[in-house]
Amino acid sequence: MADPNRVIADRRQISAAWLTAALRATGVLSAGKVKTLSVEPLRRKALSDLYQLQVTYSEPVAIPTSFVLKLARRTEISSTTNQRRWKEHEFYTQVAPVMDAPPVPQAFVAAYDADTQRSHLLLEDLTTTHWGIPAPFPPTPDQLRGAVDSLAQMHAQWWAHEDLTSVTVERDGAWIEAKSVGAQHRLEAFLEDVGAYLPRAMVSALKIVAAAWPIILQHTAVMPLTVVHGDAHPWNFLSPSATDTGRTYLLDWEGWSIEPGPHDLASLIALHLPVGERRAQEDELLERYVDELRDRGVADYDLRRARDDYRRAVARRMLSPAGLWSRGTKTHAWWPALEHITAAYHDLRCEEVL
Repeated sequence: MADPNRVIADRRQISAAWLTAALRATGVLSAGKVKTLSVEPLRRKALSDLYQLQVTYSEPVAIPTSFVLKLARRTEISSTTNQRRWKEHEFYTQVAPVMDAPPVPQAFVAAYDADTQRSHLLLEDLTTTHWGIPAPFPPTPDQLRGAVDSLAQMHAQWWAHEDLTSVTVERDGAWIEAKSVGAQHRLEAFLEDVGAYLPRAMVSALKIVAAAWPIILQHTAVMPLTVVHGDAHPWNFLSPSATDTGRTYLLDWEGWSIEPGPHDLASLIALHLPVGERRAQEDELLERYVDELRDRGVADYDLRRARDDYRRAVARRMLSPAGLWSRGTKTHAWWPALEHITAAYHDLRCEEVL
């Protein structure tokens, strides 16, 4: 019998015996076994490969006959990739299971090996009911509304949850200072490399935000905290194929954390939408977010407060492109984001809330 705890290293190890053992180990398969298995490449991502698994069983069972396997690419090994793989494993084994119908693909198997820095996730296959927006195209208004709804559902379940209170204690003066020094150093290196090519107003805004970083982080210690995705860009959402049915799902939980909810909104709306699209839809989406939170039981959080928190989140996101640059992201990827977030920073007069 194949070892159900073994982390799959490459496609050659994906077998009917392994899948049978893995599904039995998690209690998904209680009788019979995987009879046939076909494996087809589905998508190549930055740190992993996705495969679609089509399955038949030796006897009738009430479980899916199709899965998506997210397999860590073994050529991508670093402290960053290790942390991201562990974070996603942590989300699917500790966070999602205690939630009420979270807007994420169901995970049937999750495995992580700290020694090899590899991981795999066996997820429900949504390819016939949902589709992802092809980057870099912007989402439609309906897709954006669905994305905001899924964020509100996730945030509402953890909003000011007692299990998150320890985070505020950890974010003390030493933590704030260390984070602020790191942000300042990244920005200085970024500006030394590309600052001569940036508009003066953009450089000025970046420097103002970096100087205000301690204040920004202090706010995150007193604002209502929740579980956030951390990288909620439009291409991490799966929209229902029929716009009048189904709900939107959120993928790739490698960067989840505990922050104020508007942290995700700033990523979705201000960091990644073209400026004209953001200006046309921003107010409606913020109102929708607050309404969805209220409908899901979040009290004492009105639109005025949400706007100010969103403006702080936009200011914080000003340094996200510099972070992308520091990780080696190509200019064609971080430059549009910097243009978008700078326009939002000025339009919303974010300096007023720093």
